[in-house]
Amino acid sequence: MSTLLITGATGGMGQVCAALSKHQFTKLILLDLDLEQLSILQHKLVADFTEIVIETLDVTDSDSLANIDQLLAKHPVDAVIHTAGISPLMGDWRKIIEVDLIGAVKFMRLCQPHINKAGCFLMISSMSGYLCNPTPTISSLLLEPEKDGLLAAIDALPERPLAHPGLAYSHSKKALQDIIKRSVIAWGRDGGKRLVSISPGFIATDMGKSETEALPDFDQRLAATAFNGMGAPEDIAEAALFLVSPKAKYITGIDLLVDGGFIATVTGGS
Repeated sequence: MSTLLITGATGGMGQVCAALSKHQFTKLILLDLDLEQLSILQHKLVADFTEIVIETLDVTDSDSLANIDQLLAKHPVDAVIHTAGISPLMGDWRKIIEVDLIGAVKFMRLCQPHINKAGCFLMISSMSGYLCNPTPTISSLLLEPEKDGLLAAIDALPERPLAHPGLAYSHSKKALQDIIKRSVIAWGRDGGKRLVSISPGFIATDMGKSETEALPDFDQRLAATAFNGMGAPEDIAEAALFLVSPKAKYITGIDLLVDGGFIATVTGGS
């Protein structure tokens, strides 16, 4: 029995990943904040899987993480797709750092011993990580997100460069990409386990649409993609399911841009 764990399972990307994974996995573990929504999703998918386990997860809560640690001790997994996170419209800079960086890395570390040999952990990052240019001081701080006092240290930086939620978000996503690259040796030596990330561009989920609608120049930004349009959740899900599959067994430590060519365009690629 092959098992896939998905966080943020009731979100736009999470639901599509879960639905499409029926061709690849026989068991699902679905985690999110809302148990009622998880139950609804479980009911929709139950016919396609041998077993579906649901549980609440708050990556900023130590008790919640400990509960998932106990759950995974009973239900080891072959792959994890971590879609859980918040956007710049959903919290201040502290909340962004707590959820999208500190919580994400804590969850990644928690999962490692519960992933089977040759398994894979995939983190959803963001193309915005390519658009920030962290100073050495910021990079050094964010590369150790589990260190006590991180938020206070960020708040004490001269001119408070991460005080805007959008900047906190992009720097968090860049840090995730860097942390994954720095962790691949340890994971690879641990039974051939892999770490990868995907950086979505403009994707037509509810969260993605709410963010893009708040951009006054969104039409111009969209025109910078090769296709002059938003991507679909399926574009992310199909890429994610390939990367966590045995077909990608020699791929680790990378970030895959799924952005319709936006970054290539705005950084001078075309």
